[in-house]
Amino acid sequence: MQEFQHRTEECERAVSFDTARVDGATQLGAAVFWAAVTSGAGYRLLAHDEQGQGLLALLGLQDAAQLGSAVHEAVGFLVWGTSALQRNQVPALSLRFVRVAVKAAAWLALTAMSYCPVGRLVFGRPLRRLAITCAQQGSAAHAGAMARFARAFAAMATSKQGLLALLNAAILPMLQRALRGAGTDTGLLRGVLGTVVTSLRVILTVTSAVATYTQLRPAHLVPSNPWEAEPAHMEYLRKTALATVHEHGDDGIDENTPAGGPIGVLVCNLGTTPTPRATDVAQFLKEFLMDPRVVEVAPWVWSMVLNGFIIPIRKYTSGQLYERLFQNAGTGNTSPLVHHTSRFTQQVQQHLGSNYVVEYGMRYGEPSIGSALAALKRRECERVIVLPKYPQYSGTTTASIYDEVFACARRYRFVPAIRIVPPFYSHPAYIQAIVATASQFLAQHSNIERFVISFHGIPERYHLRGDPYPWHCEATARAIAAGMCWSKDQWMLSYQSVFGKDPWLLPATDATVEELGKQGVKRIAVLCPGFLTDCLETIDENGTENANVFKENGGEELVLVPCLNSSPEWCEAAAAIIQHEARGWE
Repeated sequence: MQEFQHRTEECERAVSFDTARVDGATQLGAAVFWAAVTSGAGYRLLAHDEQGQGLLALLGLQDAAQLGSAVHEAVGFLVWGTSALQRNQVPALSLRFVRVAVKAAAWLALTAMSYCPVGRLVFGRPLRRLAITCAQQGSAAHAGAMARFARAFAAMATSKQGLLALLNAAILPMLQRALRGAGTDTGLLRGVLGTVVTSLRVILTVTSAVATYTQLRPAHLVPSNPWEAEPAHMEYLRKTALATVHEHGDDGIDENTPAGGPIGVLVCNLGTTPTPRATDVAQFLKEFLMDPRVVEVAPWVWSMVLNGFIIPIRKYTSGQLYERLFQNAGTGNTSPLVHHTSRFTQQVQQHLGSNYVVEYGMRYGEPSIGSALAALKRRECERVIVLPKYPQYSGTTTASIYDEVFACARRYRFVPAIRIVPPFYSHPAYIQAIVATASQFLAQHSNIERFVISFHGIPERYHLRGDPYPWHCEATARAIAAGMCWSKDQWMLSYQSVFGKDPWLLPATDATVEELGKQGVKRIAVLCPGFLTDCLETIDENGTENANVFKENGGEELVLVPCLNSSPEWCEAAAAIIQHEARGWE
């Protein structure tokens, strides 16, 4: 009974909401939302404006990262509850248990039992088992209501955008209205079916209203599709266009007159979880690992593996690592990646001067690349230079930045001219910045016997399919070794952060430091030139985990050389690289 009490309370906390916000306007807004998600254009209409929000935000429907954790809580509750009932471990099927079980089951049905084979494959069996159990030992009306509720909303997920919408938090207020506060079986059934029927009727009448709203909507609230309207920018564009025309003579174009507006610089980094909480970590991992550039596996297969096995475990294990990182990084209990990227952006802005506007965006997480690009457009930047913070090219990193930048740019009617800084793995300014910062740091640490230059690894098959990443890494390592005047016996190259069972690039960093310890090497230094900003992989994986591996195998000290971060040498070098790419625009 104690376990039963604990699990019911846990589930009720997961599905509790503020009922004061539920009113007729929200019901109508939710109905309009469901009507819109049946088409791609309708979903974009309601989900996005120039700040990345639309009617959803106006209705208070947050696209938050809380659903993943709650769904997994519901799954666990379903499995436990079904098995407990089958083993007769619950003395009597109380009404409270039935209500909580139906809440979890209906919630799960909305997110998984749509026209998605993977959803039915992963979640269909426990949901069916619970329905049968409720019908046999409790009330058949509950099982019937749950099934009808699932079918009604599954019918709405007739598009890819609609199916994705079922996985975000916008469904939760509507679900809560359907299952809230019913004191009897009849009341619960009436609430479920009543909400379904009402919603379907409203959707039929609102569909035409959505089309009318598309034509009459205010431009500053919801963007036109497929391109955004930018009326505030039009007068500026007219002035800058006419500024290049001679006022006298033959009215020709003055080739010496530069285009108007400052040059935008978009600094792109990978991103991080905002907090070590399991829900935030789960959202970050899902966004990161569902990128097809990162994991080249059939999406439906990988989605099942990721959401069913990896994230439920790693959101807690990785959360502990991030908590340790945030506390020990010396950046005020915040992410060192965000801290240093922000400082780097400010320092580069000072080096470049007022002719440039520098913003940074994260490929995964916030601030996003889309929001950074929008900020540059608001600053009237007609030309944008993109700086991916990946010196060595890889399809898993650099190409993903390309994808996101142009995906965001295509939303605009007036797309700025875009240049992307090419891989700078052997650029003299980059190499000199590493040599200068590493030399200053290593001057404080004597008697270093070996130097390990560690890069983030990738699966070997990615390289065999044409990814030049290991060649770029080798070129960078050789240039650094030459700049540091290391002999061939003093340094070695390795790859870290292996994920999954596929063969990755070798040699592995953990195996390398282990072998050095066994060889009797006492003091080593590890450099991570592929990471421009210290993060979990540098501070924790190398500075803590691999340091322990080295000591356990006979070593005495592993010295981790800090990344470039926002060092003066690197900020000056980055500004030089950007200015080189801006030739002809200045």
